[in-house]
Amino acid sequence: MILRHPTPSDAGPITKLHIHTWRIAYGPLVPAGTFDRLDPEPHLKRWTDRCRDEPENVVVCEETGRIVGFALLGAVRDTDLDRKHTIELYALYVDPDFWRKGIGRRLAEAAERLAVDRGFRTIVLWALKDNQRARLAYQRMGFALDPEQEKDAKFFGLNLREIRFTRALR
Repeated sequence: MILRHPTPSDAGPITKLHIHTWRIAYGPLVPAGTFDRLDPEPHLKRWTDRCRDEPENVVVCEETGRIVGFALLGAVRDTDLDRKHTIELYALYVDPDFWRKGIGRRLAEAAERLAVDRGFRTIVLWALKDNQRARLAYQRMGFALDPEQEKDAKFFGLNLREIRFTRALR
């Protein structure tokens, strides 16, 4: 297992993994057919830009030459938090064939090390409220549910509820 920053050539595999994982993880949470009209091109464009312009904010996990997971960090979007000392984990996705093998934890730890190296003290993330698998995984990784923070979010043209998790960094 190799953890590394992506190169521009990783944009396609990351996009495919991202969309595949959405289908598996969110499929039970959204109406049937939600992903049928999903156009991968805008996602590929975003990942191409990220891999070219800000690879230091992305960590990928490579297993036998294949990207099987990724973590994406960015500036915290919540106005109630100290932006100087708080960073957001925008995305943490692992190929469903590799769930429960510690890859998510390793990616989260790598993202946390990057955050600490940049002087951040806290990391937050948002998860779909009904995504029990993700909620349990984040709690096992040491993230605490922030019970006061819940919001509506637009995903795939749907209004879904998100909840915030937070973790103090070492």
